[in-house]
Amino acid sequence: MPTFLTSRTMSPALAGRVRASVRGQSRGRKSGSPRRRLLVAVARVAAVVLVLAVGRSFLAFRLQKSSELDHARAALRDTTRAHAASLSAPQRDVFARAAGWLATEAGPYPGDLV
Repeated sequence: MPTFLTSRTMSPALAGRVRASVRGQSRGRKSGSPRRRLLVAVARVAAVVLVLAVGRSFLAFRLQKSSELDHARAALRDTTRAHAASLSAPQRDVFARAAGWLATEAGPYPGDLV
């Protein structure tokens, strides 16, 4: 199979290695001892397991923090509702009175009174 990876100016040994690599041949070299292949396989599996464990830990941490935040929000909401229930009617109406006052004061400027 012809390849664009070789040129006429290349050394014949290099061109031969490139052609053999393109064809998928190893040109007589062994890929390593069985023990070395086993160590490489174990290292790859360990790397994948490590990445998965770190990802799982990160997601568990996020879930825990989200749960803590939800509990804190619920406690704050319950406290606010308890305080709001203890207010008297005039105290609850202060927001309506303030809204009317703000609407009046936000109108056009009446001018200076001298």
